[in-house]
Amino acid sequence: MRSRLRQPDMSESRTNAFGTTPVEKRRSSSAEDLNWHNSSLFTDGAGAGAYSEEAFRYLLAIERKRAARSGRPFFLLLVDFRRGARGPASMEVAVSSQVFAALSAALRDTDVSGWYREGRTAGAILAQLSDGSGDNVSEIVGQRVRAELSSRLPRSVIDRLQMRMFQIPRESRG
Repeated sequence: MRSRLRQPDMSESRTNAFGTTPVEKRRSSSAEDLNWHNSSLFTDGAGAGAYSEEAFRYLLAIERKRAARSGRPFFLLLVDFRRGARGPASMEVAVSSQVFAALSAALRDTDVSGWYREGRTAGAILAQLSDGSGDNVSEIVGQRVRAELSSRLPRSVIDRLQMRMFQIPRESRG
């Protein structure tokens, strides 16, 4: 007796990573469903609206692969909070929220910001830059971020922040 292969039933529910079926649209439109990303990708409290370290590192890995394939570099901006004489090396909630607000104000909407090291180092991925000089881009972005930070934070906090910019992959010097 021959066995027949079972034909897939198109009415079966097969969900993908986004919780939708390939055939039909998602039916729910509750606020919880629309904000699915807030629970795992964004941090709570310190750095509200910033990607968590896990999500930020994942996005960084994707951007590295894109840059390797396309040959177009991107910049990684890191803002570290250095240990003070009596203070901890981690950012307080009030400081981190102002750091991420400054990054948001100084950078483009398409740039991604989040925790490079949770509670200690804020980061931003600046992708799809023009073909201009890396030094020029670094200088312009650095000035804008410094100005935003200076307008939001007291001098004692600014003195503990260290900002670094990396071009990935590095520009080859001939």
